[in-house]
Amino acid sequence: MDKNESFTRIQKCLENVPVILIGTGGTIPLGIPGMEDLSKHLISQLDNKYKTDIVWESIAEKLKSGIDLESALADVIIAENLVNDIIVETWNLLVRADLQIFAKSVLGRENLALSNLINKFYQMHPQRVNIITTNYDRVIEYACDQKRIRYDTRFQGGYIKYLSTAQIGIRDVVNIFKVHGSLDLFKDKNDFVYSIPGWYETIPSGFAPEIITLGMSKYKAVL
Repeated sequence: MDKNESFTRIQKCLENVPVILIGTGGTIPLGIPGMEDLSKHLISQLDNKYKTDIVWESIAEKLKSGIDLESALADVIIAENLVNDIIVETWNLLVRADLQIFAKSVLGRENLALSNLINKFYQMHPQRVNIITTNYDRVIEYACDQKRIRYDTRFQGGYIKYLSTAQIGIRDVVNIFKVHGSLDLFKDKNDFVYSIPGWYETIPSGFAPEIITLGMSKYKAVL
């Protein structure tokens, strides 16, 4: 396929509203920890607390042998307290890296390559992009802010945002569907979910992160 044919095909694809899938491969180069880093973090933070827990010992042994996190958590029924601790430690690890990207990209105006990509797709009629991501971080949101593009994460409000039932935007918007949750999503003791945007390094008192971790528990969480 020559260059002209490649450009023609790309142009043809851009005639329709694009759907972009973004996973950890899109954010690891920016400094967001990947699964290997998360595995090491979970071992360092949970090994002592759960050293007598048979399930955790099995998971930790797999991780230490080099088995990836998703495989280590597969087919294992994990107690709720352990699931909660995995979620909290996942949040703790990722939020620090996320805030560093915020400081560089939003406050420091350091350009994100992702912002150029989104902007290029957004420029096509009707100026709409749909993004589906399994990431918890807010890099996509930062990228949109850099180009001053309005985005919709399906939550509406000011300091406290509530899940919106409004129709998905069809123009002049980037729709972001974070299917595994986000660093700024939290649930209260009644399991009501809020989006509380903020640049804090600790979980707000009285709330728990609303992110879906790997393993069998994720199937229960998405129901």
